[in-house]
Amino acid sequence: MVAISKEYVDINSISLSQAREFVDFYNSFYGTKRKPDHWFWQYKQYEPDKAVFTVARDKGKLIGTQAMMPVYMRIAEERILTGKSENTLLLPEYRGKNIMDDLYKYAIDLCKERGFEFIWGFTSAIKAFRKLGFSVYPLIEIYNKPGLNFAANLTYRFKKSRPLWLKIASTGKYVLHYLKNMRHLAIPNIQQQPDYQVSKTIIDISQINNLQDKLNAKYKSIITPYIDSRYIDWRIRKHPFLKYHEYQVLKKGILQAYAFVVLGEETVSISDLASGDEHSTSILLHRIITDNIIKSGQFNILLNPKYVAGQNTIKICNKFGFYPLHSTSNLVVRDISGNKLEEIVKVERWNITGIWTEGYSM
Repeated sequence: MVAISKEYVDINSISLSQAREFVDFYNSFYGTKRKPDHWFWQYKQYEPDKAVFTVARDKGKLIGTQAMMPVYMRIAEERILTGKSENTLLLPEYRGKNIMDDLYKYAIDLCKERGFEFIWGFTSAIKAFRKLGFSVYPLIEIYNKPGLNFAANLTYRFKKSRPLWLKIASTGKYVLHYLKNMRHLAIPNIQQQPDYQVSKTIIDISQINNLQDKLNAKYKSIITPYIDSRYIDWRIRKHPFLKYHEYQVLKKGILQAYAFVVLGEETVSISDLASGDEHSTSILLHRIITDNIIKSGQFNILLNPKYVAGQNTIKICNKFGFYPLHSTSNLVVRDISGNKLEEIVKVERWNITGIWTEGYSM
């Protein structure tokens, strides 16, 4: 029987050697390739005094982690400090002993001290998060469209650090999936209306917030990341690992739609998509796809099918050949302020297209 001495430690000042311990812990369990630099970007480059990273140890041995990545969210016109639940991991041999419950409670207490108003995240562990007091919404979908660079995804699968048999199985599954969905390769013709302009240039932040104001006035109390210069520099424009491209649609100089896009050979990831009308959405997606379909293997965008301002986006995505992959991920939300519950539990308010990257992958 494992002898456990519970010790919960909040990590504030951090050395590179400690960051290595945390990423090695995560990598050894999930088979990923995170680096200490990824950890520093996630927790120490944006609001480092607000970030929460807690650990559980057994006689010095790291056995569990729980972190809260600070993200300012916008509800209506209010700017609210929230925590994205991240790095929830407890070694299997220590589960069933209430260690994660204690660790999570400790992390929540720290969040309250630092001014967080609610916690949210994406997870497949519905039962565990309900036990931790979260509301669960099984509504998150990754929408996928194949690209023409079939070889890029085959190469990507064989580069991954995994046993050969698993690489072969993954490749075979991908080939069957690609052949099954080749009909989604077609791109509809779009006749661009006069006065509309699509460009791949830096987007004016004030125009982004003006568009969000219009969407909020139309659909009421949308929940989405609060975009200011510090946030967009950290997550988009000065990102140390991902190269984002900014696409925008203007009508007579006024922003109508935008998206931030990571262009990769195996995957084009579309995030933060916001649009005021169907035509803007159509010509924005048309430009992103036509720019990249030859050199990329697939396109991905994360959407909330219940989002009230996103229904037309899903309809247009379907028109362009995007289809849901039926993700097992769920949006989980917990109010820790005592006064936000009524607002944050309305899942139709959540625009989730811009809050799903942690800097090491999309």
